Formats: sequence, C-alpha cells, structure tokens
Amino acid sequence: MPYSLTKCSIYATIKKMTPGNREREGNQPESILQRLQKLDPERNVAFTAVEQLKDPQEMQQFMDEYAKWLGENSDDEEIKRNPFQVAGSNVGYIVGYYDKATADRWFQAIEGLSHPIFGTNLPWNRPADAYETGQMRGRLSTGERDN
Repeated sequence: MPYSLTKCSIYATIKKMTPGNREREGNQPESILQRLQKLDPERNVAFTAVEQLKDPQEMQQFMDEYAKWLGENSDDEEIKRNPFQVAGSNVGYIVGYYDKATADRWFQAIEGLSHPIFGTNLPWNRPADAYETGQMRGRLSTGERDN
C-alpha cells in the first residue's frame, strides 16, 4: 500500500504519539517497533527507525508495525481510518531531516514513500528552494495567493 500525505496533522502525530514499552503477550518475539523504542524511550520511534534500520525487510516490517500501532492507539478518527497513510507521511517527513543516502534508502525500500511537500526530490543543499516551497505551501493552506 503506498504511503502518502493525509489531512491529518503530521506534526501533531509526530510529537504526541510515541509508542511506550508495552508488555509482550505470551512468548511472542519482540517486534522491531519495541526493539527500537527501547533504544530511546523518550524519542519518537520513527526518528530512531530512520536512523537505525538498513534492511528493506525490517524497514517494511517497521512501517507495518508503526501503522498498526498508530491505528490502535490514536484518539484521532482520521488516523484510525488511515494509519498506513499517516505512518508514511510521518516517516516521509522525517527523512527530510537526514542525508540523501538515508532518504533514498527509505524511498527505495518502502513503495510510495515520499516527503509530503517535496516528494522524493528533496532540496539537498538548496535551503532557499526549501524555504520558498514551504512559504508557498503555507500560503496555499491558508488560502492566500501569490501576488
């Protein structure tokens, strides 16, 4: 399933929803989500995943577990209806903070993953382009028009 931007607030989801350490049921092996959460329990696990995961299968498994966790633990009905889209939007946004190699690794491993503003063409070494695009998106979201 492709991961894309939804109407949900990416920023609110990233900031407030961080999986806690829940007890594992029975003798189930520790999930990738749980393993990553243990590395830094106070940090949003999506940032830890972007930094730590290199294997495409583990990356996909993380996305599936993260989306499931979002759907089960959110109070937001939009997130509950579209947890895979929200997970993709979150991770797609987060890779924009990292280097090109990291972003490309995630874009290649997860079908349809992209940054919610720049897509897969992140403005590396072009801060003026990034700033202008952000300004334009902000104006569009508030109904302003370019003069």
